[in-house]
Amino acid sequence: TVKATESGKTEWRIEVDGKGSGALWKIDFPRVCGLRSLGTSRLAVPLYLGRVVTNPAVNGYTLTLGYPQPASMQCFAFWTHDQGDGKPAASSGDETGWLPDESAAEGLYLAAEDGQGYLKQFTTKADRQNATLNWWVEQIPSVKTWPLPKDAKLRRMRYQSPYPVVLAPYVGDMHEAAVLYRDWAKEQVWCQRGKQEDWPDEVKPGSKNEALWTPPWFRQIACWLKYYHEPAKILPEFAAYQKWLNVPMASHWYRFNISKFDDNYNEMLPGDPYLLQGIQDAKALGVQPLPYINGVIWDTDTESWHRENGLAAAVKDEAGEFVPWDIHGEINAHMCPVEQWRAKMREVVRKLVGEHGMSGVYLDCLAATRTMPCYDPKHGHPIRGGKYRSDGNRKLMYDLRADARSYAPEACFFTEEIGESFVDVMDGFLTLDYLRSYCRSGERVFPFFSLVYHPYTINFGSDAAIGQDPDAFRLQMGTLYAWGSQPLLSSIIAKTP
Repeated sequence: TVKATESGKTEWRIEVDGKGSGALWKIDFPRVCGLRSLGTSRLAVPLYLGRVVTNPAVNGYTLTLGYPQPASMQCFAFWTHDQGDGKPAASSGDETGWLPDESAAEGLYLAAEDGQGYLKQFTTKADRQNATLNWWVEQIPSVKTWPLPKDAKLRRMRYQSPYPVVLAPYVGDMHEAAVLYRDWAKEQVWCQRGKQEDWPDEVKPGSKNEALWTPPWFRQIACWLKYYHEPAKILPEFAAYQKWLNVPMASHWYRFNISKFDDNYNEMLPGDPYLLQGIQDAKALGVQPLPYINGVIWDTDTESWHRENGLAAAVKDEAGEFVPWDIHGEINAHMCPVEQWRAKMREVVRKLVGEHGMSGVYLDCLAATRTMPCYDPKHGHPIRGGKYRSDGNRKLMYDLRADARSYAPEACFFTEEIGESFVDVMDGFLTLDYLRSYCRSGERVFPFFSLVYHPYTINFGSDAAIGQDPDAFRLQMGTLYAWGSQPLLSSIIAKTP
């Protein structure tokens, strides 16, 4: 069905009802084909912080994004015009990373208005022969049983879209498209806290709002320090930077434990022999330490994996096997956010924050991994399709925050990359797109996500380090500052400022 709305959008839904053998596996709906350029065209896609693609059809641009990760939002925007070559007015001809004013362009906007977070995929695919661009949304139904019945008996298959996909013409570029999306997004549960300017400085202990609250200290951080060293190496740097800058600071801290990096997830202890003293000294210097853990995997050669039957909570593929992640020869299992895994995360955080006094925790990869359907019927969630990943991860973070705030009222949490479903249950996001992303032909990193959600959350991150070429340092720091990020200094090798 297609329904016109008073706002100028059209809502598209599909219902499938029939009989067949096997299973209804996916539904590509709607399909929007034949988008053409008037001369210069651009496409905005929600890959993490965001990407803008110049002349996507000519460049043969093709991309499929799973949601809720790595798609940070649920929309595409395409705009085109016949004025100029599409390069910034101040440019000598080379790409500068900035875009010209295209507020008079003709645009088309597509979005899935799904506030519950169902698994889905967004695809944009260029037809270079015809110089056109095609879009579609892959809706993923759940299946009743797994494994599927082996016989060829015909069974009823039914699917009804649980959300509308909307299309709307508009005038402008990604900024105007972001306004269209924000008008819908601000009414969703992940924006329930309101804008940062309205966040309270304190909340009632034990209330629901306590688990969703971001304390003032986290909002006021003026410089992040990302380090990979034991306390003896980084404390002198903390002291030097604090003396040099004299601003509120926090540290995104790796390698605080005795295990080698990327091993024994998530048995992150024992720590360095001087860890406890180092945490106390860091706080005394005015630097809030937040250690690194991984929020999505469990190392399969750890004692806890075997003792606690970690396999039971792992994501299962179609063959019933766990989905592996090989990191330097260490085989980790991707975890499904069922209660067993959520409880494990609360245990790990309690040890780091409650017992060691960390100021919070960085949960790597929660917003950065790919969408993985799970086929384990013992987990109790719908098989394959559904909203269990969004629900499970939101509950993981809400319960973890509520538990941590019971013993550390101002503990804070952030994750790698960025995603709308975490906006109200994360205090912030580490976004490293700017220098770490592979860009396809015509593609550049641009803060599409921030155009929508900057008033509602905090992000930070860079690979800027003392010792870099000064122009490269200034470009990176200046760009991210202009994009609304808190500044971050990164160092794998300890250096004096």
